[in-house]
Order: sequence, then C-alpha cells, then structure tokens
Amino acid sequence: MWWLLGKGVDLFGDANVIPEAVSTSSFRVEGQYNSFYITWSPVKNVNYGQVFYELKISHAYKRDIIVETTDSHWKSEDLDDLPPFSPLTISIRALTYWGAPPQVTILLHSPPSIPSAPTNPRVFVSYSRNPLKDDQFDVYYMT
Repeated sequence: MWWLLGKGVDLFGDANVIPEAVSTSSFRVEGQYNSFYITWSPVKNVNYGQVFYELKISHAYKRDIIVETTDSHWKSEDLDDLPPFSPLTISIRALTYWGAPPQVTILLHSPPSIPSAPTNPRVFVSYSRNPLKDDQFDVYYMT
C-alpha cells in the first residue's frame, strides 16, 4: 500500500498538506522592462501532494492578470505595453487540494529602462585666473 502514497511519504510520520505562506522577502523582478520575470522562493513544507500558486498581478494600465501555476516564477508575456518602472501589486497564495494559507500581497516595480538621450543639453564654462597658479577652466553640463 505504500506505493499509493507516493515518494517521500513516511507511513509512520505525519503528512503535511497545508503549505506555508509565500515569503514576501523572496520576491524578485529580473530582466528588461519589456520582458521580465517575477520570481519567488517555492514553499517547501508540504511533503505530500502538489503545491500550486494562485498569482494576481494588478497595475494601472490594463486588466488584472490572474494565473495558476506550479512554477515559482511568472514571465511578463501579458504586459507588452507596460511602461518601465511601473508599480505592480502582486498577490500570491500557495495552495494544495487540501487547503491554503492566507494570501500575501507585495508592491514591486517593473524593471527600469535605459535613460534616453538628452533633449536639451547645455554647457557652462567657468574661467578663473590666478597669477600664482595655472589658469583653471571648469566645465559643467546639464541635461
């Protein structure tokens, strides 16, 4: 009968089927502003059954995105027109067929973009003459 329970389950031990909450400190945003991953550390306390993640991503530019996955990452395929460094409210809940902990929410930002070229550059030159030292030029620029 042990073969029905699956690998790693101790017949004489306790089966843990209710996952812990996902740690908010484990969330990362990796990649470029137009193609990035949201990653988190997987829940490790379940020793029987499959852990699923219910992920909700909210932002001001489109509809909310709701995903169920068994992976501990999500790729930003549905956010093509999201501006760089946009705020993202991410809610996640780990769950199994037997139960789930409370949902956790974190505010992250999409990756920033590279700076654009200056549109109105200005240069200032300051000249100072000191008879005891060499002439000195200071150059400042503003974008």
